[in-house]
Amino acid sequence: MTSQILTKQNRIGNISLISILCILLMPIMLFFSESIKRGAMLGLDLSLGTIIPTLFPFFILSDLWVSYATIKGGIISKAYGRLFGVSGSSLPAYLLGSLCGFPLGIKAGVGLYERGYISKDELERLSGFANNPSAAFVISGIGAGLYKDIAVGTRLYIAVLISSVLVGLLFRSKGDFFKNNDVISKQRFDLIKSIQSAGVSSLTVSCYIVFFSSVIGLLTEITKNPLILAIASSFLEITNASSLSADLILSNPYVKYVITAFALGFSGLSVHMQVFALLPAEISKSKYLLMKLIQGILCSIITFLFMLI
Repeated sequence: MTSQILTKQNRIGNISLISILCILLMPIMLFFSESIKRGAMLGLDLSLGTIIPTLFPFFILSDLWVSYATIKGGIISKAYGRLFGVSGSSLPAYLLGSLCGFPLGIKAGVGLYERGYISKDELERLSGFANNPSAAFVISGIGAGLYKDIAVGTRLYIAVLISSVLVGLLFRSKGDFFKNNDVISKQRFDLIKSIQSAGVSSLTVSCYIVFFSSVIGLLTEITKNPLILAIASSFLEITNASSLSADLILSNPYVKYVITAFALGFSGLSVHMQVFALLPAEISKSKYLLMKLIQGILCSIITFLFMLI
């Protein structure tokens, strides 16, 4: 009886705390409404101009591949499976996630899991190292676009790939992972359902980007220190973090590269929320976050070493 009373009191206390936070947030949001609005508009521009046109067709492509997959345990898929301790059938999901960018690798991995081609443990680990920014985004968008140097973007992208491989090795399983190497899917591809699913997924991704862009817009009013703002943004949203880092005026230029590298490796809460919306409920989110945090740190270290060469 006593434990029930304590539990009820804790619940009431939690509700009261949430209510207080909501009351405090209302005047803050009203006072900084213009900054929040500007952040949201930047997020909308990014979503409508880049995210949806880029992701939408690739979402459909990933559904098409999962429906008509014909991987037959070749040398490359076996080497990949032995390296990471996963089924070779997940190789295309890793390639999609590393070349075409998030969350395409996750979506393909979830499709394989739902069809029984990979196990729960494999999807948990795959989601942690196969969810990376695309080559085009890092090399062209950040390197050539933000830093005006394609060599910087190339080094950053190589650092992302190396750090993802290292994380995959750190969380490697020694279990039986070759049983699903031969994948022959005969399930029919439903274009109508795929378009609907791609539309929902693209809009979901856009909503998270707009939300975190609004949060960063609020942060610009709370702190005027560009370094603190860039570091804080690296935990929230990758595009804004990269832009803020590139604009830093520092005596040591390596600092901005390291911050950008962490943002790329960790990928930000905006991307993680997109991933959580796609992953089944039984998949561990804490393991995923741990793997991405480690990747962010490794990516920063590798980038720093690259810049010294």
